[in-house]
Amino acid sequence: MLEAWPQARLAAGAAVYLKRTVVLEPTEVCVRYLFQLETAPDGTQVFVNGWQVGAARAGQPLMVNVTDQVALGDNEFMLRITQRGRLEGITLQAVPCE
Repeated sequence: MLEAWPQARLAAGAAVYLKRTVVLEPTEVCVRYLFQLETAPDGTQVFVNGWQVGAARAGQPLMVNVTDQVALGDNEFMLRITQRGRLEGITLQAVPCE
């Protein structure tokens, strides 16, 4: 999704904002949506449709239930990154409701 990010653009005291629009279609069954970030620079903030849903800690994966922040159609996912580092394993999963 956003793994290839321009680390060279990150100056001291600045932030890089990475955005991606994801289109969600209707499903046949009830689902909840889980956003996962396996690796990110410490303090990376995650926003979904303008709502902050979490922040990454160095070396720890982040998994957030974003069902209440998404809707059918276009959804904007944004990462605010203030430190250099690896950005890997970004996924949005539709998981059947229990």
